[in-house]
Amino acid sequence: MAMRVGRVALASVAGVTDPGFAETVPGIGMACVGGYSLDGPTRRASREIAKRGRDEFGGVTIEGLADEASSSGVPCVVNARSVSVEPLLRLADGGVAVEINAHCRQPEMVEVGAGEALLLDPEGLSSWVDSVKVAGGVVGVKTRANVVDDGELAASVEPHFLHVDAVGPGGYDLDAIRVTRENFDGVILGNNSVRGVEDAEAMMDAGADVVSAARPALTEPSLFAKLAEALEPRGEVVIDGS
Repeated sequence: MAMRVGRVALASVAGVTDPGFAETVPGIGMACVGGYSLDGPTRRASREIAKRGRDEFGGVTIEGLADEASSSGVPCVVNARSVSVEPLLRLADGGVAVEINAHCRQPEMVEVGAGEALLLDPEGLSSWVDSVKVAGGVVGVKTRANVVDDGELAASVEPHFLHVDAVGPGGYDLDAIRVTRENFDGVILGNNSVRGVEDAEAMMDAGADVVSAARPALTEPSLFAKLAEALEPRGEVVIDGS
């Protein structure tokens, strides 16, 4: 299985970026939809997070989500939160590309062992990746930079793509993209504070193949079309799921 995607992606925002929303954002060549909590512990955590006023998806089934993502007019990968690999395998069985959420830092999610907590167990994360690969699925991991050693993580976990939130002290940390590129041969999505063409090109010059953004879809959706136009000469990207 392989995915042909554009150079500009919509990143996930819980409670907002579902496949239907992705189809309304002009210029994107890929959508990371979600994040979706797909098992009991993460769904309970989502309910607690929602009590604090944060948007969360609720009431989704894995089968329904797989159908919705598969039928979207935009290439979709499903950003999935869980504490075990089983929900990810069910998505892969439904023909859906999976993005393992090792990124969410909400305390309720981390406390149950999901989201950013997965970064602390690279061996376990690698095992999940391998299991989804065996099931025949395209699999990626959404990470948060500077939580663990980014180079070691990139070298030890071998998904088809890595989606790096290159968070730094004053914006994006291009060194996080560079060190990931030095240790990883797959497709890299660079994320964080992409507000214009200059930011996108800086991410790509550092080693990203695709740039992603999320909040501008709510505040400045025209940004995605501007980025897509500027990056079009670079051509498409193939995420090789073989």
